[in-house]
Amino acid sequence: MIQRLSMHENIVAEQVLAIQLRAYALEASLLNYPDLPPLKDSVHTLQHVNETFYGYVKDNELAGVISIEDDQYSYTICRVAVSPKFHRQGIAQDLLNFIQERYSTTLVVTTGVANTPAVRFYEKNGFQEARRFYTPDGLELVTFSK
Repeated sequence: MIQRLSMHENIVAEQVLAIQLRAYALEASLLNYPDLPPLKDSVHTLQHVNETFYGYVKDNELAGVISIEDDQYSYTICRVAVSPKFHRQGIAQDLLNFIQERYSTTLVVTTGVANTPAVRFYEKNGFQEARRFYTPDGLELVTFSK
């Protein structure tokens, strides 16, 4: 079941952070980039971002999260994270489908070029590459839109 998450509740923010840290540690390893911004988040920072969070609950446990931010003309998918315990169960796909149905405007998402699973995931879901760019410290990113 997918539901909107109240990030003002400490226990919810703690659960989101725990999933995010585990999921983005895997991405950091794929990218050979240990300084991914989501790995620097805390409960406090998650509670103060301008994002709407949704969670996928399975067996009474938060299994995955997705967040979006309204950018006036589109919505940016800011984070998608699935607990490694629940990998390969279609949770990321269900979360993305939920967002696409609920927010039927342009969606934008950015990921590391070397994160091949994420790149394939977005391409498989009809996202088109919009641009590639580098962070100041050399990480190559790709932005997709749909």
